[in-house]
Amino acid sequence: MEELSGVRALRFNQVAEVDGMAPYADVRVRQALMMAVDNAVLLELGSAGLGTQADNHHVAPVHPEYADIGRPPYDPSASVGLLEDAGMAGFEHELITLNIDGGCSHRFCKRCNDARETISCLLQ
Repeated sequence: MEELSGVRALRFNQVAEVDGMAPYADVRVRQALMMAVDNAVLLELGSAGLGTQADNHHVAPVHPEYADIGRPPYDPSASVGLLEDAGMAGFEHELITLNIDGGCSHRFCKRCNDARETISCLLQ
């Protein structure tokens, strides 16, 4: 069996501006995107279930600054509600990714779009 290794994670640039606003400065937007996707499904689709499901922490468990804050919930309807509360419903998010992850990034985009969040994927 081939050994798979890698980290697949979303990183939000909280100071980046899009049309004069910083969409990821609002924690509700970042939480909404994470809640829109079932990480167990991404693990299955991205690496045939091999590995450990992501918990969306800022560092890995082996890092000295790791703190177990629990697994975030998968809740697409709450995700939509958070975006509405943040005034970001209908905002088109852009995911820029390297074309090295076996299509996992595109699967992430599809899952978000299924939750009524608009994500466009650009392969670099």
